[in-house]
Amino acid sequence: MIASMYKRRMKAATVISVMIFMIAIGAMLIDFPQKAEEWMNVVSIGMVGLFIGILALSSRKKYLKVVNIHIPEKKISIQALDHLVFKKRYRYFPSFATV
Repeated sequence: MIASMYKRRMKAATVISVMIFMIAIGAMLIDFPQKAEEWMNVVSIGMVGLFIGILALSSRKKYLKVVNIHIPEKKISIQALDHLVFKKRYRYFPSFATV
């Protein structure tokens, strides 16, 4: 479960990072920056893409650490447990609506 979370986060961050870089390149092709202020806008867009790309690399590194870890299932009854954790269904992005 943890490995799949890192894998999903890695894929989503990679896709978003590539989209941001494509938007920055498209903006430069449509209207090439002339002034320092316009260059700063392009650089700020590139920095956001770079930070998300770093997040993707970090998620890949963590994914490779946990991909081969196997957590065995226990055959203990619920009455014998001292605590119990319920998990919600996970998604790419959290849902803030209460059901």
